[in-house]
Amino acid sequence: MIHPVKFTVDDLDNFPDDGKRREIVEGELYVSPSPSRHHQRILRRLTFRVESYLQRNPVGEVFFAPFDVRFSLNDGVQPDLIYVANEHADLVTDRGVYGSPDWVVEILSPSNRDYDLQTKRRMYQKYGVRLYWVIDPAERCIYAWDDNKEEPVKYSDDDTAEVPLLPGLCFVVPELTAL
Repeated sequence: MIHPVKFTVDDLDNFPDDGKRREIVEGELYVSPSPSRHHQRILRRLTFRVESYLQRNPVGEVFFAPFDVRFSLNDGVQPDLIYVANEHADLVTDRGVYGSPDWVVEILSPSNRDYDLQTKRRMYQKYGVRLYWVIDPAERCIYAWDDNKEEPVKYSDDDTAEVPLLPGLCFVVPELTAL
């Protein structure tokens, strides 16, 4: 009988720095290529807006990939954007976030659709991430799960997606997803 290899977050420190993103969910290793130009544009717009908000309202801190989030020995990921409220600042170290961030955002790539919408969503819910967004550039929409709800709110077209953890911060969908 063949037993599958179970990876731990400690294994992440031993992989080469080759531009690929490596994550471990339930002991399984996931590897994805470096993000596309469009992906990076979306992340830049998102990060800039969140950082600008936090400079005016110093209620937490924002980080972006590559920056580790380690939930357990067998669960460690690098979300595209991570927000940690001031009351959870003790989770943040120089190497990453050790515990549940308040808000996590992933930007879909064609190769990671099911992984972000299913596998990572279940993991984030399991560990109590309060708000999880998935930005889908291909469909030009945002899926938002709030407080572990099973079904997301879907924002598309000219909808405005509000960030309930950061009152007053909102995004019109095309502002983020435009080429």
